[in-house]
Amino acid sequence: MAEKLSLQNIKNAIESMKSFFDIVRLVDTTKTTVISYDEELNILKEQERCYKLWNKDVRCENCTSMCGALEGCAKTKYEFIEGDLYHVSSRPVVVCDESGNECKVVLEIINGVSDDVLFHKFGVSDQMDQSVISLISEIYHKVYEDPLTRVYNRRYLDEFIYLYKNNDEVAKQIGFIMADLSKFKEINDLLGHDIGDRILIEVAATLKEHIEPRDSVIRMGGDEFVIVLVNYTKEMVVAKMELLRKEVNKICYNEQEQSYVVVDMGYSYTEAFKTTKEFVNQMLKEADESMYLMKKHI
Repeated sequence: MAEKLSLQNIKNAIESMKSFFDIVRLVDTTKTTVISYDEELNILKEQERCYKLWNKDVRCENCTSMCGALEGCAKTKYEFIEGDLYHVSSRPVVVCDESGNECKVVLEIINGVSDDVLFHKFGVSDQMDQSVISLISEIYHKVYEDPLTRVYNRRYLDEFIYLYKNNDEVAKQIGFIMADLSKFKEINDLLGHDIGDRILIEVAATLKEHIEPRDSVIRMGGDEFVIVLVNYTKEMVVAKMELLRKEVNKICYNEQEQSYVVVDMGYSYTEAFKTTKEFVNQMLKEADESMYLMKKHI
C-alpha cells in the first residue's frame, strides 16, 4: 500500500536524502516524467522522461517503478549509465497538497554501486567488463522468459509489464487471446516430446511474428498461450485472433502425412483495464470460456 505524505514532508525527505544518495527524484510512472515542485509547493510535471537518465529512448523493459506503482510496494533493480552500475530503489507514495489533492508518484532513490562489490561478486578485473553488463541485462531478461519457446512467462503477466511495454503510457484497452493446441497430448504420445517441443517453439515464433512490438506472447504452461493486445478495439482483437489462427494452422509437423497444427482460440476484451490479479484472472476466465464455446461451434 502506497504511503501518504504531504508535499512538505516529501520535499523535506528528498532534500535530506540528497546528502546520502546520488539521485533522489519523484517520477510519474504513467507518463514517464520527472516531477518537481516550486517554492510555493506546487507540483510541476517536467517534460523530461525518466528513462533519459539511463540513456534510453523508450521506457525501461524492467521498469521497477511502474511495477511498484501497480503492485503498491517497493521494488529494486540495477541499471547502468555509461558502464557505471547503479542501484535503484522505487517506492510508491501518494503526495497530498494543502487542498487535499492527491498525486500518485514513485520516489526513486538511486546510488552508485562500488566497483569492488561488483567485481568481487563476478570475479572480474579493475575495469568494468562489458560481459558483466551483458550478464546482468540477460538475467533481468530471463526472469520473464519461457526457456523453451523464448516468449514471456507467467511472471511477466502477473507483474503487468505488458501494460507499458514499448509505450510511455499505461494502456487501458486490453485484449487477451487464449490459444490452446488441439490434440497436443496425442501428438506428444505418438511422435515424442522432441516433436512436441519443436511444435511449441514454432507456434510461439509464429505468434510473435504476427503481433505488434507493443503486444506480448506469454506461455502459460504446456501448450497454452496468452496473447496480450494493447490499444486495440474489440473488432481489431477479433480480426487479429483470426489471423493468428490461420497462421498457426499453416505449421506442418509431419510432412509425410501432411499433418498441420490445429489451434483453438478465444478472447476477452476491456476498455478499462484494472491492475489487480482478480481482474486479470477474470479476463483469463472469459477468454478460456470464449475458446471453449468457439471450439464447440467448429
